[in-house]
Amino acid sequence: MAFLNKKEDVIDFQLTQYGKYLVSQGRFKPVYYAFYDDDIIYDQRYVTGSGLEEQKDIENRILENTPSLDAQYLFHSVDNLGMQDQFSRSNDAAERANWDWHQAHRNKLQQIPEKHYVLTSPLATSDLTSDKAPSFDIFFKEGNIKNVELVISGSDDESLPIQKIPQIYLEDVKFLVSVRNVAEEPAGTSTVFSDGTYFHVKRNQVLFRVTEENTLLEQDEFDVEAYVLDENNKIQHPLHFQKKPEMVRDGILLDDPARHLGLHGEPQVDDVEYFFDIFIDGDVDEATE
Repeated sequence: MAFLNKKEDVIDFQLTQYGKYLVSQGRFKPVYYAFYDDDIIYDQRYVTGSGLEEQKDIENRILENTPSLDAQYLFHSVDNLGMQDQFSRSNDAAERANWDWHQAHRNKLQQIPEKHYVLTSPLATSDLTSDKAPSFDIFFKEGNIKNVELVISGSDDESLPIQKIPQIYLEDVKFLVSVRNVAEEPAGTSTVFSDGTYFHVKRNQVLFRVTEENTLLEQDEFDVEAYVLDENNKIQHPLHFQKKPEMVRDGILLDDPARHLGLHGEPQVDDVEYFFDIFIDGDVDEATE
């Protein structure tokens, strides 16, 4: 670790160990950047033993007298092999071994310190005409809220720090299955058995609208992530969304897009679609909105 020479260097760019892994696999494709100010103290009154300072002194201290460090990309000991286990968040070796890592290159995880303890609060953009901070307005049309917490606590999962990220817990989504007879009600697309009965599934779902307020950004600014949790709500591993097949490649219409991508249309055990479907924005049926 060294100090950045502001007279010669403008920016210092480093890859984390996970970033180097992505480069080695040809999968390092950054799509956005963020700015942070975690190395700046705006008001020294919050530093033990310091007093009030004037605005002109604050500006000069930050711009001229605050040293900047070179980019740090490693936040755990290289001797700690447990921290370098990128294939599971679990500390139980037997638990990790039972998971089907048939596509391990898709499931390799970023180390916990770099993912959850570093650069967690990027600078945001607020609406200059409003005196309110950016916020979310969430309206549930289907689904019931069971509990709400203002933070995500590390006491629930030792791999996570306490962060000011609201947690909304919903009641379980259940499918009701009953046996019916085609003589009483058509089966539709259900399989009918020889005695004329079939399984009728009453599907349930969660439907909600999320709107970001008091900000100038009006584009799609939401990220959706899915994880598998154990019985103690600890993260075991992330799930992946299947890539939508390309219909046209190099100006040629593909006869079977899934076959060209090697997906065969069937979700794998580490895909979100293996467990449930998530529809967003234009994918949601207008009749249900």
